[in-house]
Order: sequence, then C-alpha cells, then structure tokens
Amino acid sequence: LSYALKLRNMLENQKAVQSDLRESLSEITNRNERLNRISKSDELTGILNRRGFMESTKVCILNNTGRHAAVVFADMDNLKQINDEHGHDKGDEYIKNACHFICTTFRRSAVFRIGGDEFAAVLMNEDFLNRDNLINIFNNEQEAISAAATDPWNQLHIAAGMAVYSS
Repeated sequence: LSYALKLRNMLENQKAVQSDLRESLSEITNRNERLNRISKSDELTGILNRRGFMESTKVCILNNTGRHAAVVFADMDNLKQINDEHGHDKGDEYIKNACHFICTTFRRSAVFRIGGDEFAAVLMNEDFLNRDNLINIFNNEQEAISAAATDPWNQLHIAAGMAVYSS
C-alpha cells in the first residue's frame, strides 16, 4: 500500500512538472518570437530593419521564381544638418516623416529602414511596370510636401533609384 501511494504521488508530481515544463516552453517560445520580431524591426519607425530586409527579400525571391521584382533605394538628404542645427529629436521626426512618406508612396510594397537615413522598398511585378513614372510621382509628391512645410524636419529631401530583378 505504501509503495502504491508513493507511486501515485510520483505520478502526480510528474504531471505537475510536465505542466510546468509546457508553460516554460510556451513562455520561452513567446519570448523568442518577440526577440525575433525586435531584432528585425526598427525601433524608431516600426518598419523592418536591414536584417528584416535581407531575410524578407531572400524569402520573396525564393517564393517568386519566374517573376519580376524591383527594389527602390531611398536616401534622405540633410539628416546630419537637421541633427546638428535642431537636435536629434527633430532628426528623428525627419526620419519618421520620410518613413511615412515612403510607406504611403509604396503602399503595396514591403518598406524597410536599412540604415540611418536609408530606406528600401521591394516591389513585385506590376507595381513597377512604369518605373520612370513611379520615381517621377515619388519626386513630385515629395516636392509638394516640402513646399508646404515650414520646418526643415517636415520637408522631404530624398533621393531614390530603382533596380529591377528578374528570376
């Protein structure tokens, strides 16, 4: 009888330990997923960063064999000047404004912050068929925003170019 009671207690303890292990594993998995998201996202803008860009474009290329793609590279001008003259908070605001503009312009695309003042957008197939027109629209819209802005950090000065890829 004593042996049976000990065995029953050991089995109950085993169930409790297994339950604790499942909870711990679930918590670790959730934390790892969160760390993975954090490692791929830009804290300031909330979009994917360079690591996210590299991983996403690799997956995109592998999953879209036989299709066309393009990458728009955009580089902000005057960030150093804004940081030097108005402070880094205004420089951050300038980056956020540029990010919002780029995300809005290339709304069907994945947009990434790949460096301090550098962005990229990945476009698939029909999104870039008329690429010269797309870059002209990008430049015209940015000029309109800059003309209406009164503060330097609300103006946009972004140089952009496009590279086309066919698999």
